[in-house]
Amino acid sequence: MSIVLITGCSSGFGLAAAVALAKRGDNVIATMRDVSKADSLKQAMGDHPFTLMELDITSPDSRRQAVAATREKHGRLDILINNAGIFSMGPMEVLGEENLRRQFETNVFGTFALTNLIIPQMRERRSGRIVNVTSAGAFLARQYMAGYAATKHAMDAITIGLDLELKPFNIRVCSVAPVQYGTSIADNTAMPSADGPYGDQPVNHYKEWREIASGRPDLSPVTDAIVDAATNPNPNQRYLVAPGTLPIMGIFDAKVQFDEERWKQT
Repeated sequence: MSIVLITGCSSGFGLAAAVALAKRGDNVIATMRDVSKADSLKQAMGDHPFTLMELDITSPDSRRQAVAATREKHGRLDILINNAGIFSMGPMEVLGEENLRRQFETNVFGTFALTNLIIPQMRERRSGRIVNVTSAGAFLARQYMAGYAATKHAMDAITIGLDLELKPFNIRVCSVAPVQYGTSIADNTAMPSADGPYGDQPVNHYKEWREIASGRPDLSPVTDAIVDAATNPNPNQRYLVAPGTLPIMGIFDAKVQFDEERWKQT
């Protein structure tokens, strides 16, 4: 039985991964910034035991307290799944520097800081697994989503670098990069304004993105990839989760088949 800490478990991929791993019999520590939003998680867990923990990955105190509490209770952490993230859509000019910094604080700096608190104990034990939930947007920067894509590209690069650095200590670091799915990140993303120099373009882009996401309500392909990345003795370094074809906002023709196996092996 592995000790697993997962961030961003109030909904979406984090919730689904927490449930899947708990059903496997793993000891899951499901974290979220606001534990009052844990009703969906508790309902999905049913009778499967788990630990609910408050964790704001942008807060140094919160990060330290979560790591200390985990070590005090369990003595170790076997698997860290970094899933928490935020997303904004709109023209870079309009969103501005503050919005970009806010996305980087959660998606990159907070995630890396939490990881860096946990690496030493894994290195001492010469055992561990770190899974970073990134995005297919890491490889496909697109208008009105460039800030988010930049954060995910940064995490993909950090993932690969850490994996190479930590392999000698029997620690693997993997990324799971899904296309857009029908998660709460879509529900919580505000539609850009049609006012201003960009007119309706950001709004139309948002509607197209929401339509594609809503067409993928089944999160199991992503959940399966996260579980495999976390538990497979020989995981892939990168999992691109793009079932069937990959029509990402017009970048790829919907008829073009995407070679998932090739991506899994990179």
